[in-house]
Amino acid sequence: MVNPTITSWAVDLAQVGAIYPWVGSERILYLIGLALWIGFHVWQIRFENCKLKMEEKQLAKGDTLKKCIDVG
Repeated sequence: MVNPTITSWAVDLAQVGAIYPWVGSERILYLIGLALWIGFHVWQIRFENCKLKMEEKQLAKGDTLKKCIDVG
């Protein structure tokens, strides 16, 4: 229980109690953050691979590839 009459932080915080919300949910929040981080990287890799395949298909059409290869 938080003591609303605290006038100084120069006390033993173990006696004060929780000083931030959701105490005890650190592990759950860590796992959620880890899952989101890994999920983002999986999504990013798939997105970039799809985009590269689309660009390769565009380059393979017509004379675009020859224009890219022929410098002179």
